[in-house]
Amino acid sequence: SKDVEIKEITKKLCSDYAHSILEIKDPAHETLRNTILDISTLFSWAEGRGYTDFNPFYRLKLPLGRKKVQERIPWTDEDILRFLTSEFVGRNDFIATAIALYTGMRIDEICMLKYKDIYDDLFHIYEGKTEAARRVVPVHSVLKNLVSSNESDDEEYILKGLVSGGYDTKRSSNFQKRQGKIRKKLDLPKGVVFHSLRNTVINKLHNNMIPLYIVEQIVGHKQKSVAFGVYSSGLAVQHLREIINGISYGSSIDNLIMNYKIS
Repeated sequence: SKDVEIKEITKKLCSDYAHSILEIKDPAHETLRNTILDISTLFSWAEGRGYTDFNPFYRLKLPLGRKKVQERIPWTDEDILRFLTSEFVGRNDFIATAIALYTGMRIDEICMLKYKDIYDDLFHIYEGKTEAARRVVPVHSVLKNLVSSNESDDEEYILKGLVSGGYDTKRSSNFQKRQGKIRKKLDLPKGVVFHSLRNTVINKLHNNMIPLYIVEQIVGHKQKSVAFGVYSSGLAVQHLREIINGISYGSSIDNLIMNYKIS
């Protein structure tokens, strides 16, 4: 395709663009709608500045796309044990799940973690889905053995040997598919997915009476009142450590993870 002047962009071109996104990326309908709304906002600005006569994305009829995404269900202790003790679960599967259980980190964030990103007993997350994803999360005492670098190169990823894939060549792409296959073999409920480990952690924090703005800080949700870095030093970090170490799944799960032998 060739470059087109902004004034030459028609509804037909916009519709073709929306269909191409659906064909290449196969997003959920809500994701496609939000993408087009973002572009429409830009064109509304351009229209107001006189760069174009009208906004061709305004009220654009969108292709239906995928059906509504399956509702995510928090993992039960039984689900966690069945997964972590399965013969199908390897080193990377175990470590990624364990980190998610005590941090609420996204799968992309975990797959991008390097040993050098863990220091001062903190996970340092430098980029992610949103600006709010930039944060620090204390290393839970249960996880210290799993994420210890020992003799590993600091530039090594925590999850080793992942092959990037997908249209955006993410390290998490093929790994996420593998996780799905394991859950299917174990016959876990459809709504129990890797991302719902975040729901599991959020539920734990809510049950521990942790204020919403702190929960948002921990899991990297956008927040209006608390800036990134508020937990960057001194007693504030210590307070956050106490909150994280208050997360527990009972002795069976906590001890299973704490005593995991890394091969």
